[in-house]
Amino acid sequence: MSTSLSLRPSRRPLLWVLPAIAVLAAAVVTMGDQVSLLLVVMGMAGASLSFFRLALLQAFGRTEANADGIANRLVLRTARVPWRELDRFLVMPTVFGATVKIVRIDGRRVTLAAPRSGLLGRDPEMAETLRALRVLAQANGGGNAAVEELSGKVARVFYVGLIAFAAWLGISQSAPWLEPWWPGRAEATSLPDPCAVAAPYAAQLVPGASPRKDRDRFPTKSMSCLWKDGPGHVELQLTYGLWGRDADVSATDRAWEDFVDSRDASYWEEAEPVRGVGDAAVHLKDGAQVRRLILRANMVIELRYHNIRDRPAGTALDGLSRAAVAHVRAD
Repeated sequence: MSTSLSLRPSRRPLLWVLPAIAVLAAAVVTMGDQVSLLLVVMGMAGASLSFFRLALLQAFGRTEANADGIANRLVLRTARVPWRELDRFLVMPTVFGATVKIVRIDGRRVTLAAPRSGLLGRDPEMAETLRALRVLAQANGGGNAAVEELSGKVARVFYVGLIAFAAWLGISQSAPWLEPWWPGRAEATSLPDPCAVAAPYAAQLVPGASPRKDRDRFPTKSMSCLWKDGPGHVELQLTYGLWGRDADVSATDRAWEDFVDSRDASYWEEAEPVRGVGDAAVHLKDGAQVRRLILRANMVIELRYHNIRDRPAGTALDGLSRAAVAHVRAD
């Protein structure tokens, strides 16, 4: 029989803290504009504090047992308990595992640095370590040194409830059903190249002109391409605007709101609906300028053609409108 034991805390609890911090950090980076940043920061702070506490316990925690009794250090303070003061060992279930406490005859308790188990299950050596501590106590005046295991039902219910609450909170805050990958949601995730889309029609509408591409990222991702002849008598511009989801509004709904706001603006008062193009479209003829506003899923497309020479362009613009919609990959 061993006359002494030297125990250190298990590293198992670190197995849930490190992934939790990584997941929360990823959430801050990828979903900071979609979830409550305060909740994420609070969760990350809590996990970080738990990790820091466990790291300190791993670095400084010790439980030394010999013929005289137990010397237990959690971080900085060391508690010494002679065997003659021992009443029993108490196994306390916790949300993330179990700890062992020494209960003195006078009722005072000392939480041992080791043995203890973590979230991923009971340490297989924990029961054997407890038996060794009990034998050592009994051989040195510790009486019966009984081991009392409290019921873990309350802890398990609390743990399941905590996980369910965290899952509900994460799902309700992130609303994955608003993501473009959610089954049944057909939305675009990338912008077509407007220069490539309009090139075949630009040759007819703006002969000899070269394209110029522009990008913008606020308030939505957009890309436009402009063809313009030298004197500026003829211009053709095709613009794609890709809307993303908001915290509780889908990308398609945001695009629809933008389309409606634009359509209802005073500039488009005289616009006429265009049927058979996209999900909705309007056409406006204003002197030498023709404009079309088209909605397709979460993409708002704007087509502008300016020609002071009054060159007929109806067929080419219709073809370009259909081509612009066809290049939106919303599936």
